[in-house]
Order: sequence, then structure tokens, then C-alpha cells
Amino acid sequence: MALFFQTRCPAFALLFFVCASALSTACVQKSHGSPEGYDLRTPQKRQLGKVLNEISGLSFNKNGNSLLVISDSKRKVFSIDLRTQKLRDIA
Repeated sequence: MALFFQTRCPAFALLFFVCASALSTACVQKSHGSPEGYDLRTPQKRQLGKVLNEISGLSFNKNGNSLLVISDSKRKVFSIDLRTQKLRDIA
């Protein structure tokens, strides 16, 4: 079969090797760092309460050391301070 690639379809062989090398490098796992003071390998669970019973988005705000949460049922954006656990309506 290797002889077939070399003599009859050199363009196919080249395409095959380019695709194979691209796929092998695309599967490399990328490491994302944990936020300061938190280890993503050992997650912590918290109850968000009745106000945030149906959230559709969650994002870490590095500048304020808080979580930004979108509430579907309230149609608002909230901030949860990670130090004090206080919930604040921001939008």
C-alpha cells in the first residue's frame, strides 16, 4: 500500500500526512490556570439561593474577584463577591 502512495498518488500521500500531523497537534491538551486562591482540580460547591435558581451564564471577574451570573427568571445580571459571599444586582 505504501508503494501505491509513492508511485500513483504522491499528492494524496502528501495530503494524508499533512492532515494526520494537523490532527495530532490539534489534540494537545491546553492548560488553563486556576484563579488565585482556587484550585480547579478540587471544585467547591455553593448554593446560589432562590434568586439565582435558573442561571444561564457564569463568568469569573478577575478584577473584582467575583462571579458574574446571568439569571433567566429575573432577567438580571448579578455579582457574587467570592470573599464575602454577598450577592449584588448590577444590571
